[in-house]
Amino acid sequence: PLLAIILIIISNPLKMHAGAMESYKDGNFAEAEKDWFDALRADPTDWVIRNNLALALSQQERWTEANAYWSSAFLLAPTNETILWNLKVGQNNENTLSPTLAKLTSNKLSAKIFRQTSPGNWSWLLLIGAVLLSLGLCLYIIFLRQSGKKQRFLSLTISSVGLALMILSHWALSGYGLLAHSEAVITSQSTKLYSIPTDAADQQQVHPLLAGVIALPQKTFIGWTQIILENEEVGWVRQEYLIPLYQAPDDH
Repeated sequence: PLLAIILIIISNPLKMHAGAMESYKDGNFAEAEKDWFDALRADPTDWVIRNNLALALSQQERWTEANAYWSSAFLLAPTNETILWNLKVGQNNENTLSPTLAKLTSNKLSAKIFRQTSPGNWSWLLLIGAVLLSLGLCLYIIFLRQSGKKQRFLSLTISSVGLALMILSHWALSGYGLLAHSEAVITSQSTKLYSIPTDAADQQQVHPLLAGVIALPQKTFIGWTQIILENEEVGWVRQEYLIPLYQAPDDH
């Protein structure tokens, strides 16, 4: 953890929070956790803060929660080797990696391609590809009435690049699955999935829900959130067990 902190300080000196770092160095991990959590609520897409929060949690042996924040940090900065290393260390202590994340962190060629940028950036590249494809086709129609072969070749090249970019981006986003959704959440602890938002087990179906499960929230009801899992199962879970991967977390 100390080496990771030093690397982060060197690469992102302006984003560090001095109070949290001092608390961490002094061994006051609970205070560092609180400070970094507050910072995360103000800047939810900062992968540095998510990584540091995970470090503070791991020092308190809260590995499932730490893995959840390392997972979100990895998705925001998939090319960062420190984050990937931290995530794997966390999984060695408490294996809560979802099947999709396990594939993304593997050494397969497809996973390495997907990790070249974040899901958000792949979405932007998909849009850019669509624009290039449309632009190239429009130019080809315009140049079709002219005799210039170079102009038509250029327009077809632009269209081809756009189409290739769209195919590559769509492939990468399909590899991320639910993780590419801006509202995706991850379970921080093992809990239960209920068919209705109540603890009264005699009135409903109850299934175990493991830590590290990826889901999409559907709606909320007095401290409960209805989620849909990667296997399309739907149920209710307590909100405090869900950590947003890209958005600001709820009250700590």
